[in-house]
Amino acid sequence: MSERDEYEAAKEARRAVLHDAGHEHPSGDHTEALLRYLKGVGQGKSAGPAPAEPLDDHEIRARAVDLVVDAGGEVTTAVVTAGTVWVRGSVPRRSDVTRLRRSLAQIPGATRVDLRLRYDVDDIG
Repeated sequence: MSERDEYEAAKEARRAVLHDAGHEHPSGDHTEALLRYLKGVGQGKSAGPAPAEPLDDHEIRARAVDLVVDAGGEVTTAVVTAGTVWVRGSVPRRSDVTRLRRSLAQIPGATRVDLRLRYDVDDIG
């Protein structure tokens, strides 16, 4: 199985865990379910393969959308041009915006991140 196939399989497994957690905990906090899943799998690495060189804009966009969706959010617009990432949409909590900004900045090839994400719950203020 290629690294890309492994990444896609892991992404689908995470989404299934979040979906199941949504039925068990309708309050919206799926972090614990995802962490239990990752510990159970023995996942000690990052969400995607560690590429040797920067990713192209298309792959950066795909990873950015995946990160927002994996956080329980929705993306209305996602554009990547010359490594600059623009994402518009919504996430469940304000803390998700901060965490996503850090995660998106770590994508190889991402040079700048501009997030405009609405949130339902202000868990920071």
